[in-house]
This record gives sequence, structure tokens and C-alpha cells, in this order.
Amino acid sequence: MAHTIRLVLGCCATLPLGRSLAMQASSQAKVSADPYSQVDAQIVGDRSAQVKASHKYLIASFPDLRQVAYMHLPDNVWRPLVVGNVTSPKAVTVDSANSRLYVADAPKGKIFWYSLVEHAGGLLFTAGGQQVAVEGYTAAWMTVNNVGDLYFTGQEIVPAPESRYMSIYRQDATKIARSNPTNPTEIYTRSNTGAPRPAVWLPSGIAVDGYNVYWGNQEMGTNYGALARGSRMNVGTAAADLTISLLSTALEEVRGVCLDGNNVFYVSPNGLFGMSKTPPETVTEAKAGLINIGPTLGSSSSWDPQSIATDMGGTLYITDKTAGIIYQAPSLDFRSHNVTRFAWAPNVHGLTVLAYAGGAHRSAGLSLQNLVLLVLGVMAVIRH
Repeated sequence: MAHTIRLVLGCCATLPLGRSLAMQASSQAKVSADPYSQVDAQIVGDRSAQVKASHKYLIASFPDLRQVAYMHLPDNVWRPLVVGNVTSPKAVTVDSANSRLYVADAPKGKIFWYSLVEHAGGLLFTAGGQQVAVEGYTAAWMTVNNVGDLYFTGQEIVPAPESRYMSIYRQDATKIARSNPTNPTEIYTRSNTGAPRPAVWLPSGIAVDGYNVYWGNQEMGTNYGALARGSRMNVGTAAADLTISLLSTALEEVRGVCLDGNNVFYVSPNGLFGMSKTPPETVTEAKAGLINIGPTLGSSSSWDPQSIATDMGGTLYITDKTAGIIYQAPSLDFRSHNVTRFAWAPNVHGLTVLAYAGGAHRSAGLSLQNLVLLVLGVMAVIRH
């Protein structure tokens, strides 16, 4: 089914974009025919007040459009973010404390960053232009810790015939602040995570808390670990105290990973899963922690999750690239729950949630400069 993308320009008219791509235009869209939508008249009626009070934004990447767009939660109206000249933006993450957005562009071998400004009325803008956080590396998934260090799974770009395995890297906040995008620290690799079965094989989704780094593997998870945990190396931990633990060997493939409180959630072609960050033993049962096997829209469609993010308020969001949908599910526990459609998002890839505390980054109004930048961003999307 082909839908029409609608990007909203501030409070002005909705701009429809064709090209057989689709995003859900607004909470008033017709949803009664969709068995996965949980939007009803009462929710639509209450949503306006919820949106006005909210300081949370869902941000997603659309590589085919060369675009990054956002929604002001709990609404599901897409608006574009101006991210400049990008070729194929996929992985995205945010540093809410410092109001920054990171966008990985693998064909360019760079991770860009942008300052974000929240305006009255719930509009979000990039400011200060496009900056480079990492150069010379591809990044598949990313996250940020509580002091602004950037973590990513990816690999160094080297001239042929040389090659590099995928590893886990950290770019320190101090280097980003000094505009030094080279030589991120390679923290976990195939060579330092165990032998003969390293816990870093083909790393995928990544998350971090105050003490540990968590990651999945994209293949051979039953051999090398579907989900693993390793000590952070820049918090004063002695080398002898650094540990690596396999949290699960139950699945062959894990993609996106996120943390919510004391829990870790992850997506796989096998479904949506959750578990404690500190399980008593390695999970080996394929259905342990299974929340939902993943919705399908018919016999020709399959569950194809890429990324997962939490709003830290009880809701998980998952991108399904093949279905072109962002789904939502509760993050309260690991019991079976419905996974319901939140928004249309054709060919969506990366996903992250920006959450401001008390609206500290909200400015008083919309400047002419930002309005011009928004118009230019929409025009760029139309051209593509």
C-alpha cells in the first residue's frame, strides 16, 4: 500500500510528498481499518493537551529521503530537521543533557552532530550548522552516555586490500568539544572479548549506563552471544575488574538495543524481547523474555525491526523498515504485550527519543532564521 508523506511546516499547511513513501500525517488520520492501531476518539481528543505539556521528541532517519524527521510526542505528526548535505543517514542518537543530535552517514564515513533548540509550541530545530564528531569510520548503531561520550558499533575505513572487523568504539565528549573527529577509542573487539568465542563478533545495537556497555550481535548469536555486557573503561575501573558477560545466547540475531531503568530491551527477527540488566545466568531459552513475536500485515509482509528506543516513561518505539511502520509497546515488564502501530514511516531506519527535563532548552519563539532553515529543509526533501 502506498501512502503520502506529510511533513508539517511549523503551524502552517501540511506539505504532502509523493513518491510512494508514507508517514502518518496526524492523529486524526483514518485508522479504523488498521487492526494494529490503538488510536481512538478519546485519545485524539486528549492528545492536544498532552502534546503541549510534553518535552519529548521521537527522531527517526529516512535514508532514501536523505532526511531526518521528528515527532513531538505523544503526537505523530512528522516534521523535518535540517541536517545539511547527507547521503544516507541511518543510525541516530541524542544527547538530551547537552541537546545534541548525532547522525551517522556511512557512505561519507562520518558521524555528524547538531545542536538542537526547542521552541515554544513544540517545534524542534537544528542550530549552529553541521559538525563532525567522527570521521573515517562507518557506524551501524549509536548511543550516548550520561557525560556525553558517543559510543557506536562500526568499523574503520581503510584502503583496499586492507579490511577491518566491526568493533565497539567510543568518542569522548572532550574530543567532540575540541572538534577532533579522528581516532575514536576502540574499546571492545574480536581480539579482547574472549577466545575462541569473542563476545564481539558482528556487533549491532548498543546501549550504555553508568557502569557497563551492552551490545547485540547480528549473526551467530548462539555461538558468540546474542546479547552481551562489558564494563565501561573510562570510569576508573581497574583493569583486573573489567568483566564481559554473555546475557543471552538464545538467538542467532539481535539488532537494536536500549535500556530502560534496570532492564534491557532488544529486537530481533524473532520478536521483541526484554530482560534484567543483571540476570542470574545466561539466557539460553529462545522464548525467554519474549514480549511479542512481531506483527505482520499479511502473508507477504514480515517483521523486520531495525532500531528500538524508549521514552523513559513506559513506552518503547520500534522501527520496521519493510512494513514502513513505527510500532510501540509498553516497557513496564517482560510479559506478553501487544505491539501496536504508532505511525507510518516507510523505509525508516534509525530511531531515538529526545527528552528534555522541564523544558530547559525551550526558547520563546520561532526566529526568522530558523523559519528560513525549515523551509529550505522541506524544499530539499521535495527535491529528493
